[in-house]
Amino acid sequence: MKLTFKKNLTYLFLVSPLFLLTCQKSPTGPAGIREYYPLAIGNFWLYANSDNTYKVQDEIIGFDHLSDGSSVFVKRKISRYQSAKIADTVTSYLKFVSDELREYPEKDCPLTYIILLKSPLQLGAKWKTGSGGDCSIAPISFTDTVTDLKNITVAAGKFNDCFEIETPLYCTPDPIEPIEICYIWNMRWFAPDVGIVKWAPGGWESQAFTLRQYRVR
Repeated sequence: MKLTFKKNLTYLFLVSPLFLLTCQKSPTGPAGIREYYPLAIGNFWLYANSDNTYKVQDEIIGFDHLSDGSSVFVKRKISRYQSAKIADTVTSYLKFVSDELREYPEKDCPLTYIILLKSPLQLGAKWKTGSGGDCSIAPISFTDTVTDLKNITVAAGKFNDCFEIETPLYCTPDPIEPIEICYIWNMRWFAPDVGIVKWAPGGWESQAFTLRQYRVR
């Protein structure tokens, strides 16, 4: 897991306005979340690690309903390991609810979900990722933080104004310096009108999965 060091909150809010001006982000207000994870049947995103031995494809394959009757998109994740020549498939369910994008692991558990994105999407925004749950196993809840705004270049193209979202496993105060030491669980970069273009397990960018191909409508 990657370690990050965070200054106190006062420092964060002092630099954020300057950073926003430098990146020339649209001044019309906080970004919505629908454009950062386009949902339509037929959309797909293909990722691979640096040596192309491990590929992951997310695809939106249809509609379905949760047990409470609400409509959801069906997402299928296919992971392929070149060395083992096997594939693993996981199905989940996505929908926008008010100001959140939720992912449900089971159709029969409409109160058990993970919050992938939350509005307003802007630098410094934070949200709890997990729900209370109505199944025997509820999602583990972390706190996601929007930590940066970057231009990302990967095999699928160059993407501007990508929000960097960091999920710490936990943070602890440094015993000497006025900082927090955070052990990173995951980092993701979301591009407008595309979705996730890069994600780094453990926060290590050298081990990141990057977007190779995609189709969105």
